[in-house]
Amino acid sequence: MILPPELIRSIVEQVVHASDLVVLSRASRLLQEEAERLLYRSMTSEDGTTSFKFLSSIQNCPRRATSVRIYHVHQIPYIQLGCIWNLISKCLREMVNLKELGFNNYLLAAPAAIFPATCPFRLEKFIWRRPRLAPSVYDEQAIAFLEGQPQLRHLRWMSTDLICPLKTLCPNLRILEGNIQTFLMFLPGRSVTTLYWVFDRTIGAI
Repeated sequence: MILPPELIRSIVEQVVHASDLVVLSRASRLLQEEAERLLYRSMTSEDGTTSFKFLSSIQNCPRRATSVRIYHVHQIPYIQLGCIWNLISKCLREMVNLKELGFNNYLLAAPAAIFPATCPFRLEKFIWRRPRLAPSVYDEQAIAFLEGQPQLRHLRWMSTDLICPLKTLCPNLRILEGNIQTFLMFLPGRSVTTLYWVFDRTIGAI
């Protein structure tokens, strides 16, 4: 007897632990698809080694990228050989359903351009925290990236530099987190309804 897909989905969604989902994914093709939908839904680990494995798995099977809704770039260096930024760029181009993207204070060995030329997704939330010693040109790249995200509603921006973005940027922004530079940059001309003031000791900004 073959169970209907919606019932299988409901059953798999009751599984709490990732290790159990991994076991389920090896049981059958149908269970694999449903288990991987949950396994690859979010990657917010600060550990670079974990992130590298996650991205490598997506590269080996691009279908998994369609399950990703949340992806944050790691903060702790990885142990694998190879360049993780190449993986990040390739995988972001496959994450068509991505809704939240975060760059959290890690740009070690980053290439000259950290955002793919084309991104198929439309974000609802973007997190940007540039390390104090990283070149300010990355802030400009992040602004240029946001120009292609008109549906963005939630922005967390932490940087020591003040840039004047176009007032047409992020027209649907409602939630804004950051420091005084953030507010000066993104409040004018926007219908922001919720503000969060953030003090970040790692970049020395208020």
